[in-house]
Amino acid sequence: MRAALWCLLACFALGCASSHGTGAGLAHAEADSDFESYQLRRVGLVPFGGSDLDRGHARMLQSAFLHEFARNGAFEVVMLDSNALAEVEKSQPYRRGRLKPLTVLELSRRYSLDGILMGTVTHMNAYPPQVLGIEIDLVACETGLPIWSSRIQIDASDASVREGLMAFTREQERTGDPDGATLALISPTRFARFAASEVAGTLPTQR
Repeated sequence: MRAALWCLLACFALGCASSHGTGAGLAHAEADSDFESYQLRRVGLVPFGGSDLDRGHARMLQSAFLHEFARNGAFEVVMLDSNALAEVEKSQPYRRGRLKPLTVLELSRRYSLDGILMGTVTHMNAYPPQVLGIEIDLVACETGLPIWSSRIQIDASDASVREGLMAFTREQERTGDPDGATLALISPTRFARFAASEVAGTLPTQR
């Protein structure tokens, strides 16, 4: 029955329910009302897009989000390679706002995926004080529709962001990273991991 949704463009409007993160609460998310009905075992993460985003920063963000989504443990996360990126770019998702159904089918078949994570950078300043804005969608390969979306914008000059960053850093220190606080304020990679942790924390739990 879900297959019929492929033909209904109106179904791209999400019937959403709010979800809250488990970290500092800096990310905001919406999930499809039947999110729990999807079997998400293996999800592909494509490189991030966005204006003026070079391949190096796109790869860095992809690695940061891969680490934090994998740590969340909701499903297996696979970093997709340059061949997958070529398929995605042909679909022009960053301009159209969604992946073409044929692109979803091809990626699902090639990499045995249940879902695809696709992120767009809306703001980025890699120099202190750092700023990072990201929007990310989880597309179900079963239907080609987004079933969860999250967005975050963090500015290191904001007190609430620094407070959340310190809490995240304390967790890193417990895992053997004593220099996390200092590095997070000056390292785009550490800052990206903090953002990714906040976003990953907004994923609904699956039964």
